[in-house]
Amino acid sequence: MCAQAVMSIRSEINLQLFKRFVLKSILPRSFGFKLDSVSSQPKVNLLPPKHCLTLYLLRDRLFVPMSPEAIISLTAAISIGFRYLEPIHPNMETAQNLQEQRLLDFDKIVTACKWILQQVGRPSYVDSIWKLWAQLSESMFTLERTLWPTQPPETALHIQLPPQPRPLSDVLLDNFDEYAVYVFAAIEPLERFHQWFVQVYDIVLHAEFNNMLQDSILLFRTLESMLRMKQRLQSLLPPPAAAPTPAAATTAAPSAASTAPITTETEARDAAGEVLAWY
Repeated sequence: MCAQAVMSIRSEINLQLFKRFVLKSILPRSFGFKLDSVSSQPKVNLLPPKHCLTLYLLRDRLFVPMSPEAIISLTAAISIGFRYLEPIHPNMETAQNLQEQRLLDFDKIVTACKWILQQVGRPSYVDSIWKLWAQLSESMFTLERTLWPTQPPETALHIQLPPQPRPLSDVLLDNFDEYAVYVFAAIEPLERFHQWFVQVYDIVLHAEFNNMLQDSILLFRTLESMLRMKQRLQSLLPPPAAAPTPAAATTAAPSAASTAPITTETEARDAAGEVLAWY
């Protein structure tokens, strides 16, 4: 048997072992999956949402059935995010400061993703932003449960979506103006996270996660350009002219023509031009 065939068989065996490890050890503790003793396939507790406007990603229930490959991909992504939030450094103080900075970075990214998704929904063109929000939120949730087990996590795992998907241009509506700053603030942390990922992980082995980060960065850059163009246009528009109030109209000074005396009779003059008086 050639060496290439042997390597292929070993890779397949490793993949199957990893799947079995994830399904039997990681997922039951993290997501509350139950394993079927006969088929060894995960049984997910499905509970349909009462309203289609709210989608939940909870540890004890998932409303969308997931294949084993999708579960492994999600678990790997959460593990990557969790590792980013737990930096290793010989100096404890430096490690804590770095962890606080990375937590703040993740919070900025998750917040921006949340406002974008609540504005346009979950169409396929923002699938990368949806995955980014879900995976980073789960990583932050897991870290909070680890560091402060007696306190309820502050990271939300639910999001409010519009009834129907909306076009990306809806971010230019006036109701999104106050959230533009969150989009701007998330770009640098997202690029910093991607740079760290490229340095630490194999982007060929984790190509799906790498593509998700790259697509998210492109979408954020596109949104930034759209929002900044709107702000620039608004700054160039002249301010609207104020309509005169009734009080200002009544107190305005009368014109010169209205102050001139009105002559109702014609003055009679003689041949010398003197005014003739009538008695």
